[in-house]
Amino acid sequence: MGARTFIEESEGKNIYIAYSNAVGDALYGYGRDQYNGTISTTSGVLDRTKLLKEFVDDLGVRDGRNKWVRLAIDNTEKYSDCWGARVGDDMYLFVGWAVT
Repeated sequence: MGARTFIEESEGKNIYIAYSNAVGDALYGYGRDQYNGTISTTSGVLDRTKLLKEFVDDLGVRDGRNKWVRLAIDNTEKYSDCWGARVGDDMYLFVGWAVT
């Protein structure tokens, strides 16, 4: 069993609804296999919006997001929570490791 990273955006009224929507879409598209390589193999989400905002304020949108994504990948692992952050009105970004 392996792992791969994912970067995904999803809509929702809050981060938890957006995460649930992303998981639901992954299950619909890739099935309920526990090794399907999607966000559905994570155990939940940690809200890291404040950190993303700090990076964007300091470095700009592109560089701030890139730094946040790299940090998220370095600080998550398969079977654990992914990182999430609000990136717009009802839009959230999720990054982490998926089980394959």
